[in-house]
Amino acid sequence: MQTLSALTAALLLAVPDSVYDNPAAWQPEETDGELQLEARAIENSSWLEYRVKTSTELTPQALCDTTFEQVTKGKPGENVKSRKLLKDEPEVRVLYDLVDAPMVSTRDYAMTVTKLPGEGGCRIRFKITNELAPALPSGVVRMEKMWGGWNFEARGGKTQITHFLYADPAGAVPAFIARGTQKKSIKEAVRRMIIKTREGGAAGPK
Repeated sequence: MQTLSALTAALLLAVPDSVYDNPAAWQPEETDGELQLEARAIENSSWLEYRVKTSTELTPQALCDTTFEQVTKGKPGENVKSRKLLKDEPEVRVLYDLVDAPMVSTRDYAMTVTKLPGEGGCRIRFKITNELAPALPSGVVRMEKMWGGWNFEARGGKTQITHFLYADPAGAVPAFIARGTQKKSIKEAVRRMIIKTREGGAAGPK
């Protein structure tokens, strides 16, 4: 088990560009309070990748630690029917989710979440790793394309937060219906992590 976990972490560190980099330019979508939402196209996909940017007085490390714990061990999203923690290590965790979203059949996926050091801060990266998932249950559609991450960088006495996400729900789901939900979810995730970190009593950047 230890060897597999080390390999998973090494792959995420060694080849992040294979899923995370994209030559398409980010385009402004909307501003919601202090949150700036952007989007960009993904080649051969009807779904968009979204990015939210904002800043806060909280420290990069406090935000990173809180986000990693909340994403992997906190209360799952309202559409997550069940969650199993397949691997639990200090900086690499693997989740298996069953998701029941409105108007679509149940989805599932395994996702590896990794916490990484970053220049002047901290990074979190996550992506689907279905090779670690259990057998596909009957009647369930397996999601194959989802990735994202968080950057927490100290800048000018504050922390710059960047959260990005691409998710293809698979199956017959009209993109124009689900995009609104994706926009709402990514903004709510940023707000929730700031609130959770404040509840933990983190101080501002030194």
